[in-house]
Amino acid sequence: MSGEMKWSKLLQAQRLSAEEPISHAEKLESRSKFEIDYERIINSVVFRRMQDKTQVFPLDRSDFVRTRMTHSLETAAVAKTLGSLTVRKLKKRHNEGKIALDADDLEAIKAIPDVLSCAGLIHDIGNPPFGHFGEAAIGKWYSTEVGALSLSFTPTAGEAESNLSQVLGSSLKDLEYFDGNGQALRVLTKIHVETHGYGLNLTAPVLGSMIKYPTSAHDVVSQQSKKRTSTNKKMGYTAADADRFDAIVQLTGSRDYRHPLAFLLEAADDIAYRTADIEDAFEKGLFSVDALIEFFNEGIERYQGKSDDGCVYTTHVLETLMSLRSRLSGHASSIDFDTDLHVMRTWINYLRSILINSVSYCFNNNYRKIMCGSYPGDLFEGTFHEYTMKILGEFARKKIYPSRDLIKLELAAATILSGLLDRFVPAVLYRQFDDGSDVYSAGFTDVDSYSRLYALIPKSYKSAYERDLDAFRAAGHDARQVREYDLYLRLIMVADFISGMTDSYAKTLYQEISGMHDYVSSY
Repeated sequence: MSGEMKWSKLLQAQRLSAEEPISHAEKLESRSKFEIDYERIINSVVFRRMQDKTQVFPLDRSDFVRTRMTHSLETAAVAKTLGSLTVRKLKKRHNEGKIALDADDLEAIKAIPDVLSCAGLIHDIGNPPFGHFGEAAIGKWYSTEVGALSLSFTPTAGEAESNLSQVLGSSLKDLEYFDGNGQALRVLTKIHVETHGYGLNLTAPVLGSMIKYPTSAHDVVSQQSKKRTSTNKKMGYTAADADRFDAIVQLTGSRDYRHPLAFLLEAADDIAYRTADIEDAFEKGLFSVDALIEFFNEGIERYQGKSDDGCVYTTHVLETLMSLRSRLSGHASSIDFDTDLHVMRTWINYLRSILINSVSYCFNNNYRKIMCGSYPGDLFEGTFHEYTMKILGEFARKKIYPSRDLIKLELAAATILSGLLDRFVPAVLYRQFDDGSDVYSAGFTDVDSYSRLYALIPKSYKSAYERDLDAFRAAGHDARQVREYDLYLRLIMVADFISGMTDSYAKTLYQEISGMHDYVSSY
């Protein structure tokens, strides 16, 4: 087992770029860099956009359905609570002689709640329109449609037509495995430029805590035949962003492991969305309290005997729900939706509380493995509420996600996002390259519109593309390598543009460029 990571290094408040303008007022203020991070995030355009991005259910005119923004705020609140619990327990264990923290570590861990609060706000900032259906639609398009593009370059002599997927090779996996968490790193450190090409230029501990998977697409492919863990099952950064990832690792000393706080953030996210999805679904009338009680009973029966204590505590969760309903409704004849809604909200608040304590216990119980980078699971595995979380997840998959509204949302995501990709990918490819060559494909059927479509892509995405290409060129690669990397970055640019859209903008733009701008629809 390798040596432990150090809190004093993990939480050292350094930014990726030290060359940012600092006003006289900022020099005199007493806020910590993490408090400044929080304000930067809240005031940023990319954070505000999340108010018009789907969490799970299609956005409607009611005020209770979660958006990406409200989910992120809830995750930040749970994460901050987990951070406060963690600090108290670390100090207690240190005082009891169970772990050894030096003076620098003890001072550093005071920042854990603030770091986790910031990380909670940004963990979904790279997610595309239409929730996880949007992620799947983008990944599927790059997996199935890019291979159909056969390109030839003119006037380069003697060069045969090439299949785009063959030209790009393994780098195409960055797009086929598109993931909102990995995209968040691009959004925050490259795309929305405020300081010297470093985006919001947040501190390395905040960015490190947000990175759920410290894994490249190449690493995901190489791990497919091996044991998958919670830290390597998805892509956490693209090849184009390896420089940013490496800088974060260097500044925090996390050595390609998950930052320890990323475990707590993941758990906060799980608690927030699993409880919120059930609350939102109930308010939309997708199930009754009786149906939830019946499902929990069935789940407990399935898991009984797999753990000595797991189902005992899950049974207590169920009994609490039944007790609340009995106590708050009085008599069976008086039970109505409003009463059950109060029951559900009260029970969910209780549920969040016990899950937070369960996570805190697991983090401390596996502290040394986490700090050595050898802990393979999430923070519910082996806890009293492992089966509670499993049953909550199963209920959502079987009773909530197959709902009519979500089926329509999935279809809308596939139609809109694939339609945008169909148009904008040829638009970025059909442009002259540095060596004077043009790209040609028989699949490029609307050449006259490509320059106009390209003009619709905001400058921030084009600037990120140009900076990455300039850096690659400056590294001394030959002309062919530069052109191939250019193709890759052009595809990345389209993914940046489309994933950065809000639900409303994606739908409106698709309708406008498809000649359907007067068409009114809902999903």
